Amino acid sequence: MSFKKYLIITVIALTFVGAGCATTTNNNSATNTSTIKTVIKKPISNEPKNPSYDYCESQGFEIIVRFNKETSASEAFCRFADTTECLAQDYYDGQCSPGKGAEIVGEAIKNEDYEICSQEYKPVCGVNGMTFTNDCVAKTQEIKIAYSGECQAVSKEKVTITPSKTTVQPNNKIPDWLNLTISLLKNEARQTPPAYVAKCGFGDKIVYFESSGCPDCTTILYSSAGSVLCYPDNDYNNSCPSYFSKKSISTNCIKVWTDTDS
Repeated sequence: MSFKKYLIITVIALTFVGAGCATTTNNNSATNTSTIKTVIKKPISNEPKNPSYDYCESQGFEIIVRFNKETSASEAFCRFADTTECLAQDYYDGQCSPGKGAEIVGEAIKNEDYEICSQEYKPVCGVNGMTFTNDCVAKTQEIKIAYSGECQAVSKEKVTITPSKTTVQPNNKIPDWLNLTISLLKNEARQTPPAYVAKCGFGDKIVYFESSGCPDCTTILYSSAGSVLCYPDNDYNNSCPSYFSKKSISTNCIKVWTDTDS
C-alpha cells in the first residue's frame, strides 16, 4: 500500500512532560509519544522508503509521523485500531504489537484538534536551520520561515579579518535571493523595532544581516550568495565568522531595507 499522501499534524501545544498522559501494556518497549507534536520534516528523498511504513498500512493500520525535538528527527509510529501505537520499525520487527508494548493514548490526546498539511514537497527553511516539507508543516511547528527552499549548509569557515569602518561599498543593489527573503518579511506582522536587512562589509567579505524586529526574534547572517552562515543570537556552536559581531553592525553595515519602507 502506498504511503499516505496526507499526514495528520497535531497542532495542540503540549507544555508538560511526564507520566500520566499514557499507560503501557505488558512491557515498556514502546516510546512515550504523548507529548510530541505530529509533524513531518523534510523527507529523505535519496533513501529507499522504510518497509515498516508499508507493513503497518498493509495490516490496516495508520502511520503517524512525529517530530522529536529532543533528537531533532522525525519518528514513524504505527497506530492501531484501539488507538494504541508504537514505533513502526518495532512493529515491523515483531517487538511491539496491539496488547504487547503498545501505548494507550490518553483522553487528552484523543480529543485534540488536528490540522491537515499536504505532503507536497515545496521545501522551506525555518529560522532554526531545519528544512520543512512545506510552509504548512513549519507553521504547525510554530517555526518562522527564513526563506523558501532547502536550508543551506552552515559554513564552518573561520576567517580572521580586522573590521574596517570604510569597507561597505555604496553599491546597495539587492541580490535576487535577498528579494525573496524580504518578501517573506513583508508578509509578517510589523514589529517594534521594525524588521530590517543590512549589507555588511569586512575587507573583501560581503555578508547580509537580517533582523525580524522583535527582541526575541531570531537573527540570521547570510553570505553574499545567500547561504546561511549562522544565527548570531543563537550561535551556540560558534559558527559565525570571527570577523562578525553584533557590535560591528553599527560600523560595518548599512540597511538596504526596513519594514518602514513603502
